[in-house]
Amino acid sequence: MFGLLSVTGRFRLIAGEVVVGADPGACSVTATVDASTFESGNASRDADVISAALLDAESYPNIIFRSSFVRGGGNSWVITGDLTIHGLTREVEFAASTTQTEGGIARISAAAQLDRRQFGITGKRGRVGNSVALLIDAVATAS
Repeated sequence: MFGLLSVTGRFRLIAGEVVVGADPGACSVTATVDASTFESGNASRDADVISAALLDAESYPNIIFRSSFVRGGGNSWVITGDLTIHGLTREVEFAASTTQTEGGIARISAAAQLDRRQFGITGKRGRVGNSVALLIDAVATAS
């Protein structure tokens, strides 16, 4: 209530690709999620999040990330790129780590903080906080 409680939710991935190169500059990440698939375990809240008051998933069906620069090495990376939400694109930096790699499969965790107002999401003031933590837990397989 009043933006004081944290809510954890998830989206379904539509498409994604992780390209691993010989050096960080040759690496890239792209991902597209379906904005209408937000799930937090509370149907009423989920409907609010995808409604016109917040994500407006009907008008802006996809959330898209495209990396522009990757730096780091070993198991720790910083992935900078363009994140498009609600029709607006802003640069975001993810701190990422590879937690498990074997047999052509890598588990990747990444985190970023953003202010929802930077993406034109201003509804539900006083009931929804402005700071959003993006936490990604992905499994990538070699092709």
